[in-house]
Amino acid sequence: MGLTSKDINGGKKHQATKKKSHLKTHVEKTSDTPNTGLSNKAFSEAYGVAKFADRYQVNKLYDRGLTGTNQQIGIISGSDFNVSDVSKYLEQVGVTPNVSRIQKQYIGPKKDITNLMSSPTGRPMQFETTLDVDQAASVAPNAGVQVYIVPGMSNYVTNEAAMLNGFAYAIADNKVRQISTSYAYGNELIPDDQGESETITSYNNAYNVIFQQAAVEGITIFNASGDSGPYMEPSAKQNLSIPTSEYQVEVGGTTIPFQKNYDGWSTRSKRSRTGLGKTVRPDKGPDQAGNLQW
Repeated sequence: MGLTSKDINGGKKHQATKKKSHLKTHVEKTSDTPNTGLSNKAFSEAYGVAKFADRYQVNKLYDRGLTGTNQQIGIISGSDFNVSDVSKYLEQVGVTPNVSRIQKQYIGPKKDITNLMSSPTGRPMQFETTLDVDQAASVAPNAGVQVYIVPGMSNYVTNEAAMLNGFAYAIADNKVRQISTSYAYGNELIPDDQGESETITSYNNAYNVIFQQAAVEGITIFNASGDSGPYMEPSAKQNLSIPTSEYQVEVGGTTIPFQKNYDGWSTRSKRSRTGLGKTVRPDKGPDQAGNLQW
């Protein structure tokens, strides 16, 4: 189900006229580097799964023995990754580095997918995929992880078709109970790429159809919406990073202005990028720079 790179124009392979990736990633450059000399426990509490579990109260699930046993997590990705990198991360945060539970599935021309790893253009995508797998494999240390990899840049399939195919394959595969992605095509921002034949509405409708199939199968879809609410990029017009559908959960940041006091401490944000679900920790108060701690 979904658009394919075959049987178009009389059965010939469709060749994208622009060999340029429009897949959107959310990895921001930073000069900060983690202190890898810390113990596994301290490193996890400072940078990894222990910090996440504390902030989002995942520890309550761990206390009930819910660590992903007999579950499979699906990830839609626009790049390949090195399993050895994931193994190193798991070991660093104190999680048993059993990477045999991580499986790759290539959806599209495998050569295009693997070649992207050696390209400077594909490096940010590789970073993002690695981070996605790191998080899934560490937060759910006993779950299987199925990574459905689509070509982030290809001569044979356009980005919008690749992403749709990835979701369609993962849903039809019916191995996972949850599918997540931090990638997006951004079709509401770039609807006029050469090689596209669909409209924004028809493309969104195609997603809605396969997401309905996922709902019937008992699969929950999670998509990263970015950190600016309904705006993928600054614009007077709302522009979403991934098609909207009532059959998915979009996770991201807000653009809600707020000013509020917490136990005497005041915080103000003109256009907050506070992530949804983050909880203020008033017991800690602000740090030395006056930033509210989460």
